[in-house]
Amino acid sequence: MNRSSYQWHPITELDDALLERRAPSLEGLAQAWTEERESMQQLQVERVFLERWKNRLAVETGVLEGLYSIDRGVTETLIERGFDAALIPNDATDRDPTVVVNLLQDQRSAVDLVFDVVLQRRDLSLSFIKEVHALLTRSQPTTTAVDQFGCTREVELRRGDWKKLPNNPTRADGIVHEYCPPEQVQPEMERLIALQQRYFERSVSPDVLAAWVHHRFIQIHPFQDGNGRVARLLATLVFIRAAWLPLVVRRDDRVRYLDALQEADNGDLLPLVKLFDTVQRVGFMQALSIAVQVAQEQDDELELVLAVIRDRLAAREEVPNSGLERLAVDLRDDAQNLMTTVRDELRLMLDVRGMPKRVFVDVDNAETAKWYRVERIDLAQEFDYFADFSRYSHWVRLKIDLDSRFDVLLSITGVGRNTGALAAVVGAWEVSSGGDDGSDRRPVQVVSQEPFTATSREDSHDVRERFAGWLRTDLARALASWQRGL
Repeated sequence: MNRSSYQWHPITELDDALLERRAPSLEGLAQAWTEERESMQQLQVERVFLERWKNRLAVETGVLEGLYSIDRGVTETLIERGFDAALIPNDATDRDPTVVVNLLQDQRSAVDLVFDVVLQRRDLSLSFIKEVHALLTRSQPTTTAVDQFGCTREVELRRGDWKKLPNNPTRADGIVHEYCPPEQVQPEMERLIALQQRYFERSVSPDVLAAWVHHRFIQIHPFQDGNGRVARLLATLVFIRAAWLPLVVRRDDRVRYLDALQEADNGDLLPLVKLFDTVQRVGFMQALSIAVQVAQEQDDELELVLAVIRDRLAAREEVPNSGLERLAVDLRDDAQNLMTTVRDELRLMLDVRGMPKRVFVDVDNAETAKWYRVERIDLAQEFDYFADFSRYSHWVRLKIDLDSRFDVLLSITGVGRNTGALAAVVGAWEVSSGGDDGSDRRPVQVVSQEPFTATSREDSHDVRERFAGWLRTDLARALASWQRGL
């Protein structure tokens, strides 16, 4: 490859390893969400959640592309209340609020079109992709182009039509990134459609297929502008066709997202698959928690709430989760064993140096089950899910008590309310004087980069193996934070 450019090549097929890759934890969460929305029909949970999720997608996809900026507080208001220029103060965005709302409404219309296509069981087609692009760019009359002299200028945007000229950007490091030449767009897009249909019929895992479709579409870059937004909607189509969630890559994920795309350019699609896994996991956990929020919003409607209680009790009888309850205990015990090993190693290090061996591990029991409730709620809220303490609720703490005290806490709870899914997350905090009254305790800090999740539909041995790797990583991260203060 020429060092001065990334050279375009025709799209390639999935390798055998990715073709066979499965995501059992996500499949379990997807099934839990399907059951949750069916049991909560009176609250119209699916409609409320998906409306907000679609709005979030519409906002974030434009922020990701740099079409506009919107501060976080206003973003949440727009997601909750809908797109209205009156809700956007002038200092909350870098563009005229009316222009921003027009772009948001266009992007939301394109999202709705994707859902309609799935509902109508229409196959992915070139005409559909062009229709999506035309909707996305309806309020975007021009795009920025670079002429042969390297000067930028605004040119008319061809909505819903393939590019007629090359659109190869020059990166900040001087590398020219070549996309598909205009004369090759049509055959490459036809190949993309044919291959994705073959993979769909072969039941390739949704996360793998979505990542492949997204990246290969970006490689082609068939339109003058808007290719990233279209790619994320094509990935969304793959996900919702599988009863998963629309793809919402948030602004905080932008660096990881761009890095994953670069890795895919270099032949490794797995980082993009893993990013999509993270996005889906976070989404499912929020989806499983939304029922609690909706119920709280409508708790003045007595008959509605009573109907929900009836559904909950019926669902609880029909879907016993004793297996998941046993799994939660097993995970708690596995965590206790690992933390005990760490405790013993730290005690040995301290003993060699003649220092007090004040390192301890404790675990929940009948008397201490409600300890650390506030910290555990805070940890769950960091990942926007509702921590259910009525089932699967356990904790394990590693306490290091030297000049100051450092606590590492693993929290295991249900997700949502009786949903058949559990989550584990690790947090840590420091107590400066070693006291236990909490007056000198620093706020709990999240250690986990993402929660660990499991459902009753997964093989328990596989779950425990996956949990061991996850927890070792999080304990290493927590201890690295502690040692920096030594």
